[in-house]
Amino acid sequence: MRQQWKLILGVCAVILVVIFALQNVNNVQVTFLFFQAQMPMVLVLLISILFG
Repeated sequence: MRQQWKLILGVCAVILVVIFALQNVNNVQVTFLFFQAQMPMVLVLLISILFG
């Protein structure tokens, strides 16, 4: 029973991440020191989350 709940929660988490990614595909300009780049917003958010 416990494994089933973990599976259900995992599937829900994956679905939420996919929905989040699909809704944030617009390109944004990122400027850091002397570096400038255009990249999808979802990538900017994920990088920000990873680096804290």
